[in-house]
Amino acid sequence: MEDFEKYIKDNAKLFDVEPGEGHYDRFEAKLKQKQQNKRRSLVRQSMQVAAVGLLLIMSGLYITDRFILNEDKSEMSYNQEFVEAQYYYTSQINSGIHTLQEIDGVMSDEQRAMLVEELSEADTLFDELQADLKAAPNDPRVLEAMLNHYRVKAMIINKIVKDLEQINDTEKDKVYENAKI
Repeated sequence: MEDFEKYIKDNAKLFDVEPGEGHYDRFEAKLKQKQQNKRRSLVRQSMQVAAVGLLLIMSGLYITDRFILNEDKSEMSYNQEFVEAQYYYTSQINSGIHTLQEIDGVMSDEQRAMLVEELSEADTLFDELQADLKAAPNDPRVLEAMLNHYRVKAMIINKIVKDLEQINDTEKDKVYENAKI
């Protein structure tokens, strides 16, 4: 160690030399390059960890779906079709009821009350079907009867709406013709 100190003292002029022009800029560029490489490797490692995690999740879902769940796929697709059909018919029914509420002057209060009574009777039958569905959740006969109920109810409401719209249009035409004369 003493030899090293002696060497530095003897050659002090060699160590007092200032670095060349641009030395600090090159040194700073090299530091930035190393920092960027560290960031890139960190991003790369994070992506690899995320890919492995995604692979584990997907394989877990596959194993669960393929081997653990005991439900029959045909029943699931049948139930999905039932839900889609149920949504379609209920939206048709609700649209028809909304249209019935908007049509003014064509139906009397007595006719409206009669229509509401008929629809509520149909709903009590539907409630019985729902009770049957709770007793036998995957019975295709009950599901088909429920869809048939929706289909018939939508058809009846749409027929009533069409008839009332025709009556409303003819009354408007009569009013227009009378006003024209």
